Amino acid sequence: KDEFKIGKIPGMADFLLSDNPAVSRMHAIIHHIDGSYYVCDNYSTNHTYLNGERLEAGKNYLLIHGAKLAFANDEFTFLCK
Repeated sequence: KDEFKIGKIPGMADFLLSDNPAVSRMHAIIHHIDGSYYVCDNYSTNHTYLNGERLEAGKNYLLIHGAKLAFANDEFTFLCK
């Protein structure tokens, strides 16, 4: 999949975080471009973080295996094959 959407809108987001009120309806998007993965904050209210650094909305950031992603206050580890 070229786009993987994270948010709390059933039917629109590929990964739902509907139980967290700090997560925006369409919080962030992970893009697959030319064999690499990128995360982009989708102008969320409570921001997206990569390895503890707040991301600028609308800008793609390269993801590497083991990167820590936080959507508001929900944290995950990015794992790729």
